[in-house]
Amino acid sequence: MDNPKKQLAIIGNPIAHSHSPLIHHALSKLTDQNYTYTPYQVEPQNLREWLEFARETHICGFNVTIPHKTTIIPLLDQATLEAKTIGAVNTVVQTEGKLSGYNTDTAGFLLALKEKNYSLQDKNALILGSGGVAKAVAFACMSESAKITIISIDQSTAKEIQDQFSLPYNPINIVTWNLKNLIQYASKADILIQATPLGMKHFNCDFENLDFLKELPSHALVYDLIYTPKTTKLLAEAKSLGLNTINGLPMLIYQAILAYEIFTGLTLDHAALAKKIKQILQKELGE
Repeated sequence: MDNPKKQLAIIGNPIAHSHSPLIHHALSKLTDQNYTYTPYQVEPQNLREWLEFARETHICGFNVTIPHKTTIIPLLDQATLEAKTIGAVNTVVQTEGKLSGYNTDTAGFLLALKEKNYSLQDKNALILGSGGVAKAVAFACMSESAKITIISIDQSTAKEIQDQFSLPYNPINIVTWNLKNLIQYASKADILIQATPLGMKHFNCDFENLDFLKELPSHALVYDLIYTPKTTKLLAEAKSLGLNTINGLPMLIYQAILAYEIFTGLTLDHAALAKKIKQILQKELGE
């Protein structure tokens, strides 16, 4: 008798842009496992209802993206210490009806930088945004002894990051989002990390002014965590200025591999699988 397929999923809003189904289907084939992976568009007000659906339909695990990474935590039965410390969950496993939250964004972010042979040690990191993924990135930067400035429209969530991760010898600086501040702090940045939905496919909102990119030092790395489109307006402008750039696809792939390990209990070769998945995505998407 054939083993029934196990159900995996991803929830978010929007969700149509997500490459996660392609990645996890590839992982299932590459590891000879029997999983389906379904995207669900879930409005914020319907999150609790969807979690009940997940329990009832015995979905064994799912990923979490914008805008649910922080709001899902109190609705789960438990979360790892790291996920609670970060204040964001991107991976949930269901075991005997209990939902447990994890965060693989931090490790995925660092693995993507490692692939580029980039060290955050003592770098000035300028993070744009203060949502769930920004929390994971700030945690990663602090763990690597980077000096962090966060520019955000939402000062309350930025203050949460500051309070959570600042160290006496390495305090996090937070400033209000405006062009003057973007220009001022870009001039001091070794790495600029774009952690907002601006420029994302289906989000229908983008940067109004990119003049701050001209103030970045010539050695600066511009890291846009968005991966659809492959080259955002921000990255295109940064490239035209001769700056080093990276989009969000490597992080997406690595965090997916780490999540898949949690879903399946397998131990995987991250770098080898990431290389294979990139090849599969290039073939499937023509990128």
